[in-house]
Amino acid sequence: MTASAPVRCVLIKLGGAFFTDKKVPGKVHPERMRDFCRDLAKAIKTQLRPAGLSVILVSGGGSIGHHAARRFRVPLGAAECDLLQVFQMSEAMLTMKADLCREFMACGLPSFPFQEAALAYVNDTGAIELHSRPLMHSLHLSLLPVLSGGFVFDEALGVRPLNGDKLMAQLVGLPTLVVERAVFLSGQDGLLDIDSRPVPRLKGSDRDYARSLVRNFESSGVDVTGGMLAKLECCFAISRHGTEARILSGSNLGAEGLGQVLLGQTDRGTLFEPQTALRDINPVSRISLSHTE
Repeated sequence: MTASAPVRCVLIKLGGAFFTDKKVPGKVHPERMRDFCRDLAKAIKTQLRPAGLSVILVSGGGSIGHHAARRFRVPLGAAECDLLQVFQMSEAMLTMKADLCREFMACGLPSFPFQEAALAYVNDTGAIELHSRPLMHSLHLSLLPVLSGGFVFDEALGVRPLNGDKLMAQLVGLPTLVVERAVFLSGQDGLLDIDSRPVPRLKGSDRDYARSLVRNFESSGVDVTGGMLAKLECCFAISRHGTEARILSGSNLGAEGLGQVLLGQTDRGTLFEPQTALRDINPVSRISLSHTE
């Protein structure tokens, strides 16, 4: 079987705050996870696949990944990280993704959890390198790949926590994917303005304005990978690549509503308008992945 043909797809970032309580280590809302998986499975079967689109799901770490990263001192690099116990962070993230896959299995949708350290590596320039052939092969087998950020190896620091938003941006740059859009589902309906209303659209020239509004979208718990500011940078980088990105609430969408979001048939949340003239730019090359982050 060949896995060389480019795949048309939609990327979904499932924010960890959507189905976990980031204030409480390990706290998960199983009913939210179950409802999301049910709605996504139905949307894929009835709306995405008939449109010729595959889906890649990237999960946030939420109460599982961020607390573990802080507990084992992963952001401090290998010199300070608890290397004896840090495998437990990777184990917990894989278990979380396996739980998502079990919910998809109950809905009759084949899926597969990818271990982040086996998929991604950060080189000495701070760029993310992806071992993407297994990922592409899973898409050609009509599996739903379930990815996440988490514990990865870093050539300069030894180890680091990888932001799932930056993984989304890296996926957009893969030449074997044709990404129609990148959807970021969170606990809030987009980037909020000073009146706490969603900003409907942002262009590349709005970057400074958007950064000034980050204070209105503060993390509700522990976050070791940059929070909303990092998400903004990733969305602008994706848009510079010529791909639209959207941040919106994942609540109360339902299967049909979720399908419409993934097909671009919505005005909910905040849309980062694509800059088609710059589509040849690798999005991650425009995102800070400095080793002092």
